[in-house]
Amino acid sequence: MAGGTESLSGVNSYLGGTNLDGGTLAINAAASLGSGDISLGNGTLQFASSGIALPNNVASQAGTAGTLDVNGNAVSLTGNLTGAGTVSVTDSTNSGSGSLTLASGDTTVAGLAVQNTEVDVGDGVHGSLLAPTSTLTVSANGKLKIEQNAILQINPGLAINTAPGASIQINGGMLDDEANVSIATALGNQMAGGIANI
Repeated sequence: MAGGTESLSGVNSYLGGTNLDGGTLAINAAASLGSGDISLGNGTLQFASSGIALPNNVASQAGTAGTLDVNGNAVSLTGNLTGAGTVSVTDSTNSGSGSLTLASGDTTVAGLAVQNTEVDVGDGVHGSLLAPTSTLTVSANGKLKIEQNAILQINPGLAINTAPGASIQINGGMLDDEANVSIATALGNQMAGGIANI
């Protein structure tokens, strides 16, 4: 898919994966995209209903800036989010009610941006790793939470950018500082029962 807006509903059983190079693809069920991987380019994957737990792996294409739009819904990704591109998580409704939980997979994209919504790393039960390699950005009204059994890994060369009104919280998770930067510089900083591995 390379432009416009399309919707997929219900259960789809195709196996070959989904390429989202542009435009917006809206889904309303966890099985809307079959069982293959999702290749995310400069397109938007929009969650059209609440409670979706997307099991597919998502690969961000190199040199692209894709978007995951929670669209005012509380949703989760249980597959891995990987690749050499940048992924923005946003809420196009600006309602403040949407959120994305990176529930049990690893997130190792080049860049991750949290914009006017909440991203929870881990679901409090399963282990989950957030380890962007280039940039981690939390914009105004964005919130990033590292939950129990999850890890935020700060790699050498990672640029962390936070805007006024942004929040990064360690809620029982772990900060793994591979870059030897100060926690205050890295987080800007709210910790609640977290573990810092320096």
